[in-house]
Amino acid sequence: MRSMGATGASIPSPDSEQAKGQQEAHNSQETCSFLKESNREECPSFWAGKEPPVILISLDGFRPEYLSRRALENGEYRGEWAAATIKCLAQSGISSPYMMPSYPTITFPNHYSIITGLYPESHGIIGNQFHDPDLKDNFSIYTGATDPKWWQNGEPLWTTVRKQGKISATYFWPGSDVTFAEEEQRSPNYFFKYKKSTSFGERVNQVLRWMDLPIDKRPAFTTLYFEEPDSIGHKVGPNTANATEKVTIVDRQIRKLIDGLTERNISNCVNIIIVSDHGMADSPQGQKLVDLVKYVPDVANSTLTFLGPVTSIRPLKDTKGEEERIGGALSCKDPHMRVFNKWELPYRMHSVRTRRIPNLMVDMDISWRAVIKEEAWGSSGAHGWDNLYLNMQAIFVAYGPAFKNREVVRPFENVQLYNLMCHLVNVTPSENNGTWGALHHLLMDPPNLNVDANEELLDMPPILRTMAETKDGAKKRTGCALVNGEGNGKTSPEIEIEMKMTEDRENELLIAHAPLGIPFVVSSEPSTIPNDSNVLLINEDYLTGFDTESGIPLWTSYTVSGNMTNNTNIGKWIEDPRLETNHTGSCQRLSSIVQTKDVDYIHLFPKEFAMQKMDAWLDTNLLEVPSGIAHFIATMIQMLSEASVSRGPLHVISGPTRQHSPCVFFVVTACRMNSTAGEWNLTTCPVEHRDLQAFLLPVREWKYQNSCISDRDFIAYNVATLKDVERVTDFQFFPDLPMEDKLNLLARTTLDSTLIIDPTRQ
Repeated sequence: MRSMGATGASIPSPDSEQAKGQQEAHNSQETCSFLKESNREECPSFWAGKEPPVILISLDGFRPEYLSRRALENGEYRGEWAAATIKCLAQSGISSPYMMPSYPTITFPNHYSIITGLYPESHGIIGNQFHDPDLKDNFSIYTGATDPKWWQNGEPLWTTVRKQGKISATYFWPGSDVTFAEEEQRSPNYFFKYKKSTSFGERVNQVLRWMDLPIDKRPAFTTLYFEEPDSIGHKVGPNTANATEKVTIVDRQIRKLIDGLTERNISNCVNIIIVSDHGMADSPQGQKLVDLVKYVPDVANSTLTFLGPVTSIRPLKDTKGEEERIGGALSCKDPHMRVFNKWELPYRMHSVRTRRIPNLMVDMDISWRAVIKEEAWGSSGAHGWDNLYLNMQAIFVAYGPAFKNREVVRPFENVQLYNLMCHLVNVTPSENNGTWGALHHLLMDPPNLNVDANEELLDMPPILRTMAETKDGAKKRTGCALVNGEGNGKTSPEIEIEMKMTEDRENELLIAHAPLGIPFVVSSEPSTIPNDSNVLLINEDYLTGFDTESGIPLWTSYTVSGNMTNNTNIGKWIEDPRLETNHTGSCQRLSSIVQTKDVDYIHLFPKEFAMQKMDAWLDTNLLEVPSGIAHFIATMIQMLSEASVSRGPLHVISGPTRQHSPCVFFVVTACRMNSTAGEWNLTTCPVEHRDLQAFLLPVREWKYQNSCISDRDFIAYNVATLKDVERVTDFQFFPDLPMEDKLNLLARTTLDSTLIIDPTRQ
């Protein structure tokens, strides 16, 4: 067995029987008796306040896998857990298999996302180093990071707490030692300037001293930060005995805190939340490097570049031509590297809405780094890669009187924590990217979920019915000749379509194709969709929300069961006879647009799933997309068919977005059946068994990567959350679900489901 040297020893690998025997031998020792069995009513009256204080602890770079490691001593397994205290808190309180960090998976951006509830593009701390073109200055965590000019966006929780008359304290946290002239309330009441040499023990002792203060001076919210196991992970790599030892060291500090609270008889009078900012992956020195100079010889002199797992490139000459020269030179050159214009990055990365993010971004495979000639620093571990990599995930453990006991909950994004902590401290949250109530299911006594009066839904849009009922003597339309490629001046033959249906049949189809209700426009903010032009069209195979003013389908909703029919591949577009003469249909809209050879017309409800041929060819089901991406949509349809065979009936809602970069969205749900659930269907399926996967597929060709990515990788790369889709569509989905169930779906991460494809990056 290798001895543990300064450069990092590998983790010992005993055979499975030996490990099993050691585990069984030490089971009796691995009790959590140090966690005092008590309840909040036992808190000392002189100490207890209205709400228990919250202590938020960050273990930098602590990846979830560390919790499954056994402790080591002199290179041998001791049998107990390396993080025995945290394991006990997780088993006795509430935990998650992982917490998803924000992108990029870097220290400063994620600590500030946790404490503000904002994605980095919103709070502005987009990396540990970056350039601000408006300030004409560079940010670095090593120099000048406490200058308030960098921290103008977002409100951290210590500020929220102090503004609302309560006390906050921080023993280190990125941004907490920034002081604002004449704005004292933006800083915590108590804080320390960051000093890495401060011992972990002193940090814990100070938190305990804060807990000893009288109630009018005691912090309602406190942070505690440890640099480990991040530092050792960088130095020698995460898969080493040295990293395991550091896990034990920080775990002992958590135990010291718990013991100190127990001595004061307040261990069950404080809500403790333990998190990390990101994970850690092997990144061997001098290996798995892509030298940008090989493809752009002048990159060092012509750009401002921040290198590493996530690399940003800002051309010094700020022109479209210069960006295309550099981006084109890097395009598809190395299979471990992808280059994007930032507007082409998947929406899930939330990496657009600040000028601090330059136009050229480089995405690397895990463990790979971009360099210029050679690495500027040496390390054996790193982070920063896409948050779809499992090794980039963070931890979440919570214990205290507010939290449920002995529960493991679904993973969630770290921006959701801010709202939860605001509730625990009883303050009103500032504006953030989380969802109020998304984590209330973690609580022993969750508050009532009151519907915001400003978010009332519109009434169901009017249903347009047949021509015979509503359009007697209607003026004849132009037809779909141009869309069908029949040239100017021609008209499509008038086709009689039998579309009459009874009200009972309409109701049956509404249930079949929208089992949880049709998408509604949210009226809390100005919408891009005119309310009075939004109509509902009910077809045998699908439902459509259609904007009769713009002539564009808003969404289609349908159920897929089994293989594609393949019986409607040949046909012609026809005008929907239900549209009034003052309405604009897709054919009419497109007839006034200059036609190009680079556009394909797709069926929003796929014709491959149609049982009624004419339904699929109505122009209210027509959407034009660039020819270069039509094959991605076709592959998505094939994948829907495959999933409907392997997973049972699917409910699909899809349509175009009108915000951000143009996309076609897909929201797909199914019921995870088991042997006792034969009676469940897409309407009655319990939320815990309801599978959901969403996508935002760009309808613009990727400028630099389009020719070197497979269709299925493209689709997996553009996975999205339900919350993402609601943000970019102005829709609220599944209005018939109870609020608690809807929040369950909104809180899920992009890694939650493999319904259509496994998005996990390897």
